[in-house]
Amino acid sequence: MSEAYEIDYDSEAVFFENAWHSRSDLAKLIRGMIDQGDYRVAKPSAALEALEAGLASGRVLAARVSPGLAAAVEEKAAREGKSVAAIVREALQEAVRTAGRTPATPPPAASGPTLADLPTPGPVNAVRVKFERTECAPPLAQVAERLAEAVLAEADGASLADPRIEETWFGR
Repeated sequence: MSEAYEIDYDSEAVFFENAWHSRSDLAKLIRGMIDQGDYRVAKPSAALEALEAGLASGRVLAARVSPGLAAAVEEKAAREGKSVAAIVREALQEAVRTAGRTPATPPPAASGPTLADLPTPGPVNAVRVKFERTECAPPLAQVAERLAEAVLAEADGASLADPRIEETWFGR
């Protein structure tokens, strides 16, 4: 039976055996068990795996809010002893949970320009970008450079159907 573990994304910890444990806490626990000859490490290993998977699959969402709303969220977080991110997560969870309900009052009509009021963008000029190669992602930088070269080539009148593009991209 698979056990679900609660994960705290702010402190990067998992709730296991009635306490919050970080990666290093669980690693020390597992190492200590093995050092003592106790090889029943499946449960702490599962908690560590759940923490790693949860943190790896977690996504960061960003939203711009008014200074007043930001201050109100920060005040609520301080009052409740939580992080701003935790307050925002709880609000999002509540919004998703109640999404099927009909609101008591309709939302206010949007004010200001609509998409139809915005000007149609003109052609985009290509810009040469220098990508830094790092140890962890040299292939990504190479692909990005090749893509930038192809976009610039098309902006200069070359076609992406040009066989040289395939040679450049895939080394064929």
